[in-house]
Amino acid sequence: MQWELAVCLILAWLVVYLCILRGTESTGKVVYVTASLPYVVLIIYLIRGLTLHGATNGLTYMFTPKLEQLANPKTWINAATQIFFSLGLGFGSLIAFASYNEPNNNCERHAIIVSLINSSTSIFASIVTFSIYGFKATYNYENCISRVILLLTNAFELEEGSLTAANLEYMKNYLASAHPSEYTDLSPQIRNCSLEAELNTAVQGTGLAFIVYSEAIKNMEVSQLYSVLYFIMLLMLGIGSMLGNTAAILTPLTDSEFLSTHVPKEMISGGVCFINCIIGLVFTLEAGSYWFDIFNDYAATLSLLLIVLVETIAVCYVYGLRRFAEDLNVMTGHRPNLALNLSSKVPQFSRL
Repeated sequence: MQWELAVCLILAWLVVYLCILRGTESTGKVVYVTASLPYVVLIIYLIRGLTLHGATNGLTYMFTPKLEQLANPKTWINAATQIFFSLGLGFGSLIAFASYNEPNNNCERHAIIVSLINSSTSIFASIVTFSIYGFKATYNYENCISRVILLLTNAFELEEGSLTAANLEYMKNYLASAHPSEYTDLSPQIRNCSLEAELNTAVQGTGLAFIVYSEAIKNMEVSQLYSVLYFIMLLMLGIGSMLGNTAAILTPLTDSEFLSTHVPKEMISGGVCFINCIIGLVFTLEAGSYWFDIFNDYAATLSLLLIVLVETIAVCYVYGLRRFAEDLNVMTGHRPNLALNLSSKVPQFSRL
C-alpha cells in the first residue's frame, strides 16, 4: 500500500465528515466555498496563462476544429460523459440537493442557468488549460531546437550563431549532403522538433492534472505560488465532488423515518464516510492506478450513460410526460416551454 496516498485519502474523508456532520443540509456553506474558490484560482491562472510565451499556440490548437473526429463514436461518448460528470447527472447528487428546495422552486429556470454556467465554465477552463499547455509545448519545442543546434554546432565545429531555428532544416540537409558519414553517425541523436507534435501529445485525467500542469508550473516565474494555488483548486474540486456524491447517499438515509429516529445523523454520516474511505483504499494499493483506470474506463462511461437513459425512459414511459408537465406547471406556474415540449415528443414519436 502507498501510505502517503492512504493518509491523504483518510484526511480527505475526515474533512468531508466534518462538513456533513449534521446531515446534508449543513453542507450549503461549505459548497459555496468549494464551488466559488476554484473560479478565483482559474481567473488568476487565466491572467497568467494568457501572458505566457506560446499561449497563443495552445489557443489556436484548441479552437482549430478536427472535423474527422465527428465520425469517431468515442468522441461523442467522451463528450457526453464529460457533460454528465460536470453536471452531476446520474449520480443522484442533483436530486439530493434539489430535495431541499421549496415546492414552488422554479426548477426549469435553474436547470437552464446551471447548464449555461456549466458550459461556460468548461470553455473558460479549457482556455486556461490550453494557454498553459501551449506554453509547455512551445517551451519543449524551443528546448528541442536549442539542443539540436548545440549538437550540430559542436559536432561539425560550426561558427557560433551560424545555425539558427530559421535555417535549421536547410543546414541539416546541407550537412547531410556535405558530410554524409558523420551526419549518419550523429542522426540517432538528432530529434525532429515539431511544435505540432508537442501539441498533439495531449493527455487527460490524472496525466493532465498531475503531470502536464506540474511540468508547466515548474517553468513559470514564482512557481511556488502557482503550485499552492493549483493544489488549493484541486483540493476544493475534490472535496466538492466528494460532498455531492456523499449527499446522494446520505439524503435517502437521513430522510428515512426508521433510521432518523433510531440512529443519530452523526453516526449515519460517519458510517457512510467510513465505508467510502475503505472502498477508496483500493486505489492506494501498489496497483491502485490500474484499478483507477479500470473504474474510470468501464464504470464511469457507458454505465453512466445507461443510467441516465434508464432515468429518461422512466420519466417518459413509466411516470408519464403529461404528469411530469403538470408537476412543472404546479411548481413554476406555467407549462414547459417549446424546447422542452419538442424534446419530450421525441420518445413518443419513436414509440409510434
